[in-house]
Amino acid sequence: MGEERYWCHMNSSIIDYFHKTLTECEGSKKPEIIKTHKDNIDGCIEVVDKSYIASKKSKIKKEHLNAKQKKCCEPFPRGKKRTILSILFALIGLIFTFLTRSTTAFVNLNHAISFGSIFDDINHLGLIEMDLCSNDNNQTKLEVSHLGSEVNTRCSRVRIDSYIEQDTLWILPTISIKWVMFISPIFFAILLLTTFAARISITPLFIGLLITYFCQVATLLVLGSTICKTYSCSNAQGMNYSIISSVGWFLSCIFVIMMSTGKCQVVETDETIQGETSDEENNKSKK
Repeated sequence: MGEERYWCHMNSSIIDYFHKTLTECEGSKKPEIIKTHKDNIDGCIEVVDKSYIASKKSKIKKEHLNAKQKKCCEPFPRGKKRTILSILFALIGLIFTFLTRSTTAFVNLNHAISFGSIFDDINHLGLIEMDLCSNDNNQTKLEVSHLGSEVNTRCSRVRIDSYIEQDTLWILPTISIKWVMFISPIFFAILLLTTFAARISITPLFIGLLITYFCQVATLLVLGSTICKTYSCSNAQGMNYSIISSVGWFLSCIFVIMMSTGKCQVVETDETIQGETSDEENNKSKK
């Protein structure tokens, strides 16, 4: 029977031979021979059916994987609109993060800080730097010979680290903005790669962008700092930049989460393939 099933597996037309033999055996009225050939035929049909179904499953699975791979190699494999919007809002967040860091007018001081008679009063501060200007009318100018022009040195940008050493709620935002400056370009670059690379995991990207958002929002803690309580702070352009940046990072997070339902996230399972071959099995069993 093993050899018969083997040849039956290789060539299903051999079933016709068994049917013919069975007909001859039924004519000879020999029950033991009839039973043996019936078993052979049933076994042969079972082998052929199983081989056909396995081949069908393999073919369908291969077609699904090829189609999925083709889709995932196309631009915007997770959806064009969601990907573009997430990148756009992340770009807005990135630009305004750099503006937040660079400005010397993050908050306005309703009560100016005085540094003596030779300097103008300070009426605005940046997160990290401030403008310190001399009030000397005979201000010093340096001549740049190779440019043939003069550079005004009356004002200079100075770091405010030494003035906020004990002010925790000002130190934390400065650390926060430095952290955002470091990680935001990295996650923005990864986000750009999602336009072609479908294998990039969305969850770590979402977590990274969410951390960026919270760090950006943390810059607003300066309003509760000792400096702001003493000199009465109000929002300046730097704080407006920070708010816009925070909104950009938040919206980017939202669209990144929506990208997780993109067309390349559908995973073909054995149950899906089994469902597509169930009709074939039912047809064979009826026969």
